[in-house]
Amino acid sequence: MSDLWVWVLGVLGSLTATVIIIICTRLYKKSNAQKAEKELEKENLYSDRKDAVADATKPGFDALSNQVGQLSSNGFEQEWIEQVKQAEKFIKIYKPNEALDVLLELKDRIWRFNSEDNIKQQILTNIAKAYLSMNKMTEAGRHFIEAFQYDKRGSKTTADVAFGYLLLGDNKEALKYARVALEKDPLQALATSIMVLSSDDDLEVTITKVNLALHADPDVAYAVGNKAFSFDKLLDAKEWYETSIQNGSSNHKNPLRKAQLATVNLLMSSTRYMEYKQYLQISPKVLVEKSISLFSEVIGSVPIEFAMNYHVDWILNRSYAYRVLGEDEKADEDIELAYMHRTNNFDVIKAKAFVLSNREKYTEAIALLSSKDNTANDKDALSTMASCYLSLKKYNEANKQFFQYLDKVSDPQCKMDILRYLIIFYTLAENYDDAQELVNSLLEDMIFPWKSGHLTVGTYATASNRFE
Repeated sequence: MSDLWVWVLGVLGSLTATVIIIICTRLYKKSNAQKAEKELEKENLYSDRKDAVADATKPGFDALSNQVGQLSSNGFEQEWIEQVKQAEKFIKIYKPNEALDVLLELKDRIWRFNSEDNIKQQILTNIAKAYLSMNKMTEAGRHFIEAFQYDKRGSKTTADVAFGYLLLGDNKEALKYARVALEKDPLQALATSIMVLSSDDDLEVTITKVNLALHADPDVAYAVGNKAFSFDKLLDAKEWYETSIQNGSSNHKNPLRKAQLATVNLLMSSTRYMEYKQYLQISPKVLVEKSISLFSEVIGSVPIEFAMNYHVDWILNRSYAYRVLGEDEKADEDIELAYMHRTNNFDVIKAKAFVLSNREKYTEAIALLSSKDNTANDKDALSTMASCYLSLKKYNEANKQFFQYLDKVSDPQCKMDILRYLIIFYTLAENYDDAQELVNSLLEDMIFPWKSGHLTVGTYATASNRFE
């Protein structure tokens, strides 16, 4: 009996184990099937999302992206406006480099957004103004023109694009846009100024085209003064510059206008004085003193770095004025100041060489000028070189420099002055034949002045050859 139960129990145990194995197997397969189904659902969902992303390149997504960009730009717009205002302040206090740092970085950032056109227009216009302050006319002109695409309706922006073309030397386009601006606003001062400067008319005709209400406008008066200056009508230029300065805002220092007036005063005090004496009723010395006063005021009204980097001519002109009055020490101080800041500026180098020559440092002056390629084509540099060689009694070298100088001079009177100097050369060098030939040439010129156009060409060339 016991053996039978053992067998039965053994069979039941085997069946139970088999059932358990079958059940477990089925459960495992079901579990795997459910898992696979879930994976398939995930894959389908991922595929659907990929299709959605692909569809995002369609116009609908572009519109959505623009909306997101607009929301982002709106969040920063006030910050951008504040940065533009900060740049404008830098320009007003003569710090154009700092202004450009702000504006160029701002431009790089906001051009990624779909920002408002007026913000872009303001940034580009102020970049143009910063470059203009640095005397970089081409860069300024291009940015004024680029800014115009973001606002073509206003008379001010139309005048700005006209100004841009004027800076690029395209007077025809400048005049065209100036007229368009004046159609929108007949009293637009900038457009009127550009019309004055870009017109081919003479001074008198140009003035008749200026609205009478704008004759006293400081910008327009300054433009007319520049027009008169370009026609070498110094008295007219002086009067218009003075009007511009007198009518300018008390908050505006007008450095450019005052510098131009100082330059005109200096020119009128020299060889042109007799031409204007009856109108001026002041001595040449007073005119020079006025020039020095104006230049000093202008130089003192801006940071010294700004004056040196972008208007070193103010320093050089004041130096010249000091020298005219016999104040050589002050003149030399200005040249040293300019040379300290602008060692690569050729006008400054010429002035420095002249100072060295006056101090009898002839070899240093020659070395300074000889190191520059510009010297061979500049009559002032050649004249200084020749004088230095003469002082060193190096007559051959001096002679070469003066004949190169004569090749650059077109004015017969100036050539006569140089030939007189050459007579001294030849005499000092005991080259009396050539000296006599030049004397005869000059005497002929004094007796027959209408022949002055041909007096030097053959004479000084022949003399030069024999001098060797």
